[in-house]
Amino acid sequence: MTSSSLANIRQAASQTTDALANIVYPTLPTDYRVVKGPLLDLKIKEATKQVLQKFGITTKDEFLAWRRTNGGPKGILTQTDFYDRVKRISLTHWNTLKAPYHSCMAAYERILPGYKNYNA
Repeated sequence: MTSSSLANIRQAASQTTDALANIVYPTLPTDYRVVKGPLLDLKIKEATKQVLQKFGITTKDEFLAWRRTNGGPKGILTQTDFYDRVKRISLTHWNTLKAPYHSCMAAYERILPGYKNYNA
């Protein structure tokens, strides 16, 4: 394979990644996009913040209401796409943790007013 064909493949992959990132999360700044690896690669706390913003959730009460309508049976959060979305945009960090769900839970409890662990 020649170096020019490798350059063409890299350029096509970069354009595809940018196009997919615009479809999945069109409102995120471009500096979050990466050419290699997952579409977005954030820390779990930042990814959780982005997903909460995308759903328009700003308080604990709004989050609990969202869970009741979008959660699994009895509003169980693990059976929603909330964690899937966080995982999708923080895949590297997610895969390095033993309990990524707990890290995500700790993040939204620090972000949303109304939780005991809220940090303004």
